[in-house]
Amino acid sequence: MIRGQVKFPGDYTVKPGETLRSVMQRAGGLTQFAFPEGSVFTRRELREREQRELDMLANRMQNDIAFVALEGSVANQAGAASALSVGQSLLSQLRQAKAVGRLVINLRNLMAGPIGGQYDVVLRDGDLTPVPARIDARGLYRHEWR
Repeated sequence: MIRGQVKFPGDYTVKPGETLRSVMQRAGGLTQFAFPEGSVFTRRELREREQRELDMLANRMQNDIAFVALEGSVANQAGAASALSVGQSLLSQLRQAKAVGRLVINLRNLMAGPIGGQYDVVLRDGDLTPVPARIDARGLYRHEWR
């Protein structure tokens, strides 16, 4: 799926082994308003793996917090309640975090290079490439006159 500042955004059927460069070529390439440095390539498999890792980290953190809380109450340490509160807050934030599945690419170099070049990426089902527009400090499209 290619969204944003390409000439023909949309969902594209991808053949086995096909690359992002070849699909971008089918999508007509970047528009004059494209900001390739702001593009975020995401992959479903990476997002799922990252989410599993986040969930495992949260579970370990919950166990560690419980252990520290138990040690603090047994030792009757001052500040244990405060540390527990901070830990619970961090745990809550971690549990709310959602994985992105971002794969860092250099879209400018990818578009300048050949299909299958060093910056190209072999696509998989569920990949997403939104290409944002270049915006100036006033929030307006910045036209580059060349």
